[in-house]
Amino acid sequence: MTDFLWNTNDNGNGLHWVNWDEVCHPKQEGGLGIRRLRIMNEALKTKWLWRFAKEYDAMWKNVIKAKYGINELGWWSKKSSYSHGVCCRKSILACLKRFRSLVHFEVKDGSRVLFWHGV
Repeated sequence: MTDFLWNTNDNGNGLHWVNWDEVCHPKQEGGLGIRRLRIMNEALKTKWLWRFAKEYDAMWKNVIKAKYGINELGWWSKKSSYSHGVCCRKSILACLKRFRSLVHFEVKDGSRVLFWHGV
């Protein structure tokens, strides 16, 4: 997308052919209908947090659990103590506060909820 919409030279400077706000307008309004990437990225990271909480035996979840560990109830993984190689996971966990504000928990049998801690 960037090569189509922007002209850059070797030192990183370039000319913007189209205003990004106009690109993100719906096609019916004369835009290109491209979704705002920051919003789409946040939605994708939130979806991964949701899937981690809901998919109990998924292979990808087992890999993350083995590498980082999980919180005491298994709702999400622990933060990594490594300084490199975990950028994607840290980026996803950065959305955790917002994610927790958007979801609610059902107690059911209580095995995955800490009543006294509000989780």
